[in-house]
Amino acid sequence: NRTTSSFDVSWQESGDFELAYVLNGQPIANATVLTVNGYTAGTLENISGLAEGTFYDIYIREKCNASIFSGWSNALPVRTQGKIFVKANATGTNNGSSWADAYTNLQDALAVSEDNQEIWVAAGVYKPHISDRSIYFEITKTGTKIYGGFDGTETQLSQRDFRLNETILSGDLLDNDNANILLNEATRSDNTAKIIYVNANNFTLDGVTVSDGEGYIAGNSFYDSRAALTKEISKDDLTIENSTFKNNTCYSAGAAIIAVYSVSGFLKISNSIFSNNVARYGTSFYTYTVGAINLDIDITNCLFNDNIATDIGSLLGFAGSTGWVRAHSGGSTVIASFINNTYTNNKDDGTGNGLNNHTRATLGISKTNGNMIANVHNCIFWNNKASGTATAKSITPILALPGDITVGYSIDEDNFSIIPTANTINTSNANPLFTNATNDFTLQTGSPAIDTGNNTPALGILEDLLGNQRIYNTTIDMGVYEFGSTLGINEVNLLSELSIYPNPTKNILNIKMRGNLESVVVYNLQGQKILESTSTQINVSNLSSGFYILKVKNDLGSIVTKRFIKK
Repeated sequence: NRTTSSFDVSWQESGDFELAYVLNGQPIANATVLTVNGYTAGTLENISGLAEGTFYDIYIREKCNASIFSGWSNALPVRTQGKIFVKANATGTNNGSSWADAYTNLQDALAVSEDNQEIWVAAGVYKPHISDRSIYFEITKTGTKIYGGFDGTETQLSQRDFRLNETILSGDLLDNDNANILLNEATRSDNTAKIIYVNANNFTLDGVTVSDGEGYIAGNSFYDSRAALTKEISKDDLTIENSTFKNNTCYSAGAAIIAVYSVSGFLKISNSIFSNNVARYGTSFYTYTVGAINLDIDITNCLFNDNIATDIGSLLGFAGSTGWVRAHSGGSTVIASFINNTYTNNKDDGTGNGLNNHTRATLGISKTNGNMIANVHNCIFWNNKASGTATAKSITPILALPGDITVGYSIDEDNFSIIPTANTINTSNANPLFTNATNDFTLQTGSPAIDTGNNTPALGILEDLLGNQRIYNTTIDMGVYEFGSTLGINEVNLLSELSIYPNPTKNILNIKMRGNLESVVVYNLQGQKILESTSTQINVSNLSSGFYILKVKNDLGSIVTKRFIKK
């Protein structure tokens, strides 16, 4: 019952009826009144001029000569499409129209959301159900965006502080979990099997913590287990930004995120933390192709720490405690980029058939069939363990390493010994000198990771994981933190007011933005400049099909990057 244009109604009573809009019990200016005949359906006139996000009532009465609002009965509420607000302790009318009148449950907001709608969720803990662990938050509308991290007073996205105001989607229904996150541990028997089910295209999760999912229900096959966030196989783009996945377990793969693709699309994860998750393999994220499709994977500025890939009961573990990406089907093409991530204190000790300390490793990148292009740049792999106390390999093929893989400007204790020397650039095994190797992965003075990254693949990274400026000096640091940088930057106002369309596009890409355009540059995923312009209409008809990055600068000096698909 949220709409941007017209609103359809039907009735089955004989006689003539009138319908009208009412706001707060009073007729609004130029209220629409329709005369209709019984046993028919009608459409209310265009409501695009009504205030966005405001609740209006549709009133109905039999046609008569009485005063226009005399004897009307409230048929149903309708709200023009706008943001939906959720706040756990809201005490107003709880209709989602404002922070004061916010829904107190995310399920209520999802139930009434429409395509391309934003849901703003204030700090607090939100659970899919009070006791039924088979129920989850289901995303069913294309283009849904869930933003967390608000204190409940903001009017602009740029005003939120998601680091201070934690929005938690929790699977711990009884609030009784102990520190032991092993699968099927007694205190986790009430935890929901999955927390978010993405059953829609183009979903965005931003500024949210997803925690305590228990991907196991007694009696189920391990094939029925799911991650804390599970994407339906037939759905396309999934974007995760500024979020945390922690304390999730899974009976098979992908304790935090599982995103399998039977259609072309992308998986983008940026500025996020994966911590203390447990699965048999591909623990933090697991993604692969089914069918002859194109899949773009972009994992940027993310911290992976204390994740485990291990045996679970009689089921043997494999590898990839921080994730596993696979070109799995013939005819499929996967382009995977891992930029400015930090991987530390993860453990891979599964005993699956054929595994050893050469094939058991932190990050799985493999090609079973199809094509895989993988790039790992500006990353730190440190203190990750395999069986016993052995140092884990940083990257493993698990099945078969893709031939087209490049590792550059990165640190690994083993100096990426599994990667052919010809495929490495400026790598080392030097200690990155974390501030605290257990829990603080910022860099100390003298760290070899300072000012030794490569700026080109880091195009578009505006902030480090703390929100401080990238690049602080002329060259970006390795890992997720920029040493010495305390200057916060804020491009969100421009970003929230900049849109590109149509996307995907065959010929012309249009740019709508705040301020005047100074320049726009198009790059491919390898960071190579393809074209540049000063027009808000970009002709991309000569580009090959695939994914590209658009870097837009306005006359105020703000720079924002967007990704688009050329059909």
